[in-house]
Amino acid sequence: MPVDEGEMAQNREMHNRERESVSTTNGFAPAAELSFLRDRMRAADLPEDALAAAEHELLRLEKLSPRSPEYSLARSFFDWLLALPWHARTRDRLDVKAARRTLDLGHFGLDIAKEEITDFLAVMQMRADGRAPALCFVGPAGAGKTSLGCAVARALDRRVVRISVRGIRDETEILGQRRTWPDALPGRIIHAIRSAGVKNPVIMIEEIDRLGPRGHGDVQAALFEALDLKVRSRFTDHFLDLPFDLSEVFFIATANLLEAVPEMLRDCFNPISLPGYVQEEKVKITKRFLIPRERERCGLGPEEFDVAEVALKEMVRAYSREAGVGRLQEQVALLARKAAGELAAGNAKEVYVDSPRLAEWLGHPLPGADSRRRGPEVGTAQALVIASDGGMVSPVEATRISGHGNVTITGPAGERLREHIQKALTILRARAKKFDLDLAAFDTSHLHVHIPDAPAAGDLAALDLALVASLVSTYTSKPIRADLALTGALSLSGQVRPVGGIVDKILAARRAEIEHVVIPAECAPELEKLPDYVRDAIKVHPVQTVDEALDWAVMQIILPKPEEASAIGLFRKEPPGKSPNNH
Repeated sequence: MPVDEGEMAQNREMHNRERESVSTTNGFAPAAELSFLRDRMRAADLPEDALAAAEHELLRLEKLSPRSPEYSLARSFFDWLLALPWHARTRDRLDVKAARRTLDLGHFGLDIAKEEITDFLAVMQMRADGRAPALCFVGPAGAGKTSLGCAVARALDRRVVRISVRGIRDETEILGQRRTWPDALPGRIIHAIRSAGVKNPVIMIEEIDRLGPRGHGDVQAALFEALDLKVRSRFTDHFLDLPFDLSEVFFIATANLLEAVPEMLRDCFNPISLPGYVQEEKVKITKRFLIPRERERCGLGPEEFDVAEVALKEMVRAYSREAGVGRLQEQVALLARKAAGELAAGNAKEVYVDSPRLAEWLGHPLPGADSRRRGPEVGTAQALVIASDGGMVSPVEATRISGHGNVTITGPAGERLREHIQKALTILRARAKKFDLDLAAFDTSHLHVHIPDAPAAGDLAALDLALVASLVSTYTSKPIRADLALTGALSLSGQVRPVGGIVDKILAARRAEIEHVVIPAECAPELEKLPDYVRDAIKVHPVQTVDEALDWAVMQIILPKPEEASAIGLFRKEPPGKSPNNH
């Protein structure tokens, strides 16, 4: 009996469909999907070890059911292998002059930081391998750390990815989870690489000084594997279990305080300080950047919204006292929204914000906006310290009452200050004759020291000079100048030792409208980093001994009663036999 060829072809097609159906129902992956994955693998141009891992995973997929958790995890691993940019990279635009123009275009001031950045870019230009050192921008909130990092990426013509490590306490956040875990995934570094799509992006690690407490594993060691130039070429994520070369990644971290960055990680970075801004700089930044930016966001033209010069200076002085410009940007945004509301309602054709309208729309100034002391006080000195928001002027207050030589300490710093107060008392006792002090007064009175602001843990010693000045004033009833602030550590012999953050501290003094600053003599070279208009506005007095500092700080009069204070001159402009050194 003859066989119909058409019927035979139809039977073969039905048989093939039944075989595919049996393959699927038996729990194996469809052949079409496996073929698709195999084609992707061949087209991905994987390195040798990644290709071997992908082939091994593809063999596993052939034997697994699509419904099993193992299949989903294996497929995820396979997709990650193929999605990573093992070879893709962007071409750097290494032109130092053009990079400096890009930085200047987006940021006002910060000349020293920009110079240091261009120096690092010059090193990259001279090297042939494209490796970049890890940088750490250190400064208060709103000082421009993140935007400056993005500007560096634009200058290099690289892609930029931002990740935050604030509060991280589990190393798997950085190194990923091992594939023995259900729903395992890679860590944030590999996620950033995949997001960038190239192996040489700029990765910004934000708030690296705010890692969480020790949890599962060692987060610091995990970050070290990515940041250290010696080992980052073999960075291994636990999920991939394969080395990925990070040597071409340009890492830029941000931190408020360098001292808060773990020591292990601090060695990986080249720190660049962004100390914040003074009033003059904030006014120019608001004019050049903040107001135009908020006009664009609110759909306003230059003829529709502007802020008067007088109102602008008042906004900077009374509504934005921090080192950065974050709060200032919020205030400008509020004014722009108010202006948009007026224009949209038809109440005006243009909005020009003057002082009365500024007070109406922004409300009362910030508490303590006028932080200047009205006159000299007994027992109150002003210290320059580093806090989480950059440089800060912190009052140091002391008073004594009848007692038995006890010392009470109040304020956020608490008992951490006890050894510094004890050192200040010892220095004062050693100079009792110089200040005509009765040593018995130390044993017959109770001393209370209060510091309302908390300096950074690494900068407590900067309070030493202000503590001694406050105690001398307390025990002699001689006031301390209201227009002066001090910073410096002390030895028991009375020698003034250097402290860090001098630029940040003097900028803080300028923001507080302080006229005189006493600093350690060894820190005087740091003054060259200050803008000329800051050096012209503040008289800086480098000192080597505590006696020199007290000559500047403590006035040689007994403060009269309040009702008599206005009848006499309270300020002694210069100490006897000295002339101011304006550095």
